[in-house]
Amino acid sequence: CGEGVRGLAGTTYGLAEPGIGGPVRGRSRRAMGTAYVALAGPEGTDALRLELGGDRQAIQMGIVEQAIDFVVRCLTSR
Repeated sequence: CGEGVRGLAGTTYGLAEPGIGGPVRGRSRRAMGTAYVALAGPEGTDALRLELGGDRQAIQMGIVEQAIDFVVRCLTSR
């Protein structure tokens, strides 16, 4: 996913998050609150699995917060 974003945008890095925020169940085999964050760059792709709880808004905010933290950690470790 991150590679696709990077290619489509023509950027050095691509960030992707395919997740289930809810509240609709049954559209995916993954549990509500399960998300993946992927950062693709010239050195490869790093990914993070998240399992968040709460309502839809809490899950969405958790994904945003975790994604920002993940990007910062990935970029400062390179």
